[in-house]
Amino acid sequence: MRSKIILFTLIVFTSTSFATWFVGLGGGANINRKTGVGDLPMAREEFGVNHNKDSVQAKATIIMTDIMNKGGSFNDSLAGIKHLMSMELIFKPGWDIKVYGGYKLKNVDIDVGLSWQYIDYSYKYIRKINDNSEKISIFWTGNNMSGKTGLNVLLSFAEYNIRQLSFSVFTPVIGCGLGFARVQDKLTYDGKTKKREQTVFAYQIKLGLNYGFTENLRTTLEAVFFATSEVKATNNKIKQGQFNLGVRYLFN
Repeated sequence: MRSKIILFTLIVFTSTSFATWFVGLGGGANINRKTGVGDLPMAREEFGVNHNKDSVQAKATIIMTDIMNKGGSFNDSLAGIKHLMSMELIFKPGWDIKVYGGYKLKNVDIDVGLSWQYIDYSYKYIRKINDNSEKISIFWTGNNMSGKTGLNVLLSFAEYNIRQLSFSVFTPVIGCGLGFARVQDKLTYDGKTKKREQTVFAYQIKLGLNYGFTENLRTTLEAVFFATSEVKATNNKIKQGQFNLGVRYLFN
């Protein structure tokens, strides 16, 4: 009985009366949300930078002792503590590329499918204090640290073509996707680079606009919110906006 149900489902979804195959290619730019972090595990564990992950009081004691042992004053120590408590990851704009395929369900204006996407971006790990920053950098390391992140993302997605709002050859689209991302972080400090990888949950929400060149060929313009669960290397959940342009071909 189960095999008959599966066979019937395959027949329905491969029938051109109910659905049409499509494939697509796209890409664009992304920008991550600037975020404050109190600890960078990858830096602490690989390089010994920000090497404490204890209470605020314990961190303050370690910083004060470290700075004063290196010739700093009490005021330098206070500034250093303030420095640590206001760490930020500052992201540079990145890029992404995506290939996908699926079915266009004719009677309900819904597209479903699978997509693979590669996302790339970089960041600087800084402290946002302004006063005595040059002097503090002599005593407390980490100011020349940078990172690079690459994600291989596999999502199942669904899109709804809002034909009620169509105008001329343009059709608005809303969609969402769920899946997983393989995250590779590369952290560089003092000329040395370390790598870490982790698989995390990923999801996206998008608004788009399709332009139909022909019955089979269309371009897509998308604004996407993409996010993941927490990445341990940076102690941070990836949250980014993407702006993508692509092309899609529908088979008859």
